[in-house]
Amino acid sequence: MFTFGFTNYIDMIYLTACNRGATMYAKLTDEEYFARPELNQSTIKNILKMTPESFSWHVNNKTEKTQAMHFGSMLHTYVLEPESIFNKRYIRIDVSELKTKYKNYKASKEYKDIVAKLKHDNPDAELIDNSELAEVLEASKSIYSRLSGIILSSDTETAIINELHGEQCKGKVDIINFEQKIIADIKTTSDELTDESIKRHIYKWDFPIQAAFYCDLAKKEFGIDFTFMFCLVSSKPPYHSRLVICSDQLTPDFMNRGRYKIEEGVTLWKLYKSKSQSFYQSTHIFPDDVPAWY
Repeated sequence: MFTFGFTNYIDMIYLTACNRGATMYAKLTDEEYFARPELNQSTIKNILKMTPESFSWHVNNKTEKTQAMHFGSMLHTYVLEPESIFNKRYIRIDVSELKTKYKNYKASKEYKDIVAKLKHDNPDAELIDNSELAEVLEASKSIYSRLSGIILSSDTETAIINELHGEQCKGKVDIINFEQKIIADIKTTSDELTDESIKRHIYKWDFPIQAAFYCDLAKKEFGIDFTFMFCLVSSKPPYHSRLVICSDQLTPDFMNRGRYKIEEGVTLWKLYKSKSQSFYQSTHIFPDDVPAWY
């Protein structure tokens, strides 16, 4: 039986900090991390849910960032990176005065001139307006209310490289706390965070794969059994959040389902890399006990 747990608080248990492994790449930038060739959990998810032809196209073509992805990236950077990194990556446009002058201020020459100058002066930065920044600030408050006791004593945006099922894998962990043996990942969603909505997210976004992937990768690297939790954050007012905690002790079916699918995904990845024709003839069979909408 698949089970899961929700909580509105965490009882902090401070344990002895453990030594870091020799192959942790904590200082990798996003560009350096994504340029590495190792297999990550997102690729495993895609190879399992896409047709072989769609997966091959996806690997070889860059996809456009959606508004939801843009919000999630801003929030991650604001919460997990130093303020200097956020201010370098995102440049704010103050449009309050333009909104009072123009009904469609983005079509005005004044706005376009401001954007052109900012892009010229900051070619690698993304431009955000007052309202976007306000949304990020409100959502970040909700995250801190849940995770402040963990974040303050944690490593953030930590890249780990190690082997799973005979394949070199990589993962960039949002939050890893060695004292409390916790790994946490922040997820944004536009859905209401009801129990039913969260159940659907668990299956729709393959949370068991990500939880098992990061826990097993970290266990290989550090020799520690971590508890994994997701902090789900609404991208709409009132920007509330909830924690979903999963571990072998609390929810064995959750982690075991993820590990089963990881092994299956790694097998398909090896076939894809070897350019085996059998990859394009592969069929993913779902377990009998998942919901009909999975």
